[in-house]
Amino acid sequence: MVIHKMIININTRGEFYVSGEKHSEAQLAERLRRSVVDNPGQQPVVIRGDEQADWKYIARVMSLCNQAKISDYRVAVVPEEERSPEGQP
Repeated sequence: MVIHKMIININTRGEFYVSGEKHSEAQLAERLRRSVVDNPGQQPVVIRGDEQADWKYIARVMSLCNQAKISDYRVAVVPEEERSPEGQP
């Protein structure tokens, strides 16, 4: 079975995107919980925050990962030149 890492993008407004789809905090928490059920102990997550985003949003996603029992997560900062026109990393 191939496990795909989940990439969570956070833009300058603190909005969460997974696979181009905007998620509320509650929706993101549910998606993380579901991913653990589908891939127990194996769900890697990359949290990609815009360099202009407030770190409280990145820390919140880290907390949601911990609550979902996901320990394999990485944080990356997206520089302005890599940002999409919509402001999404």
